Amino acid sequence: MTELYPYSIRDKAHIGRFTAQDLDWWQALPSDVDYQISGEIAALKLTGYLTPKDGILCAEDAQLPALMKAGRLRQLKTDEKPEFIIDIYRPFWKVDSAKHIAPDLIVVSDLLSTSDPRNVDAARRVMNEYLD
Repeated sequence: MTELYPYSIRDKAHIGRFTAQDLDWWQALPSDVDYQISGEIAALKLTGYLTPKDGILCAEDAQLPALMKAGRLRQLKTDEKPEFIIDIYRPFWKVDSAKHIAPDLIVVSDLLSTSDPRNVDAARRVMNEYLD
């Protein structure tokens, strides 16, 4: 599943590409809104390892205005090359509002889909700590 998820499910749920003024935009997201973080930021929160470069946010369309305002997110312009990118996807699972981190398998899959060696290492750490 982890190999196919990015291509068969995730990409169909892509809402858009965004960026923010602050690299730690995710720390400003409200706790009372349903969303989950995946990828590099989730790896940091789960393992304490990895400095996030890009972000993945999973949320339903109705949650986006509150999340965009709190994180000061803005949609990328055509041909823009920002310092970091935030991809937003609609989750296909029920978001646990008490836990703002995506399910462990989703986090691992998102990390592996980048083929970035540091993300592959982070995926191994998440697997070893949470999936054994």
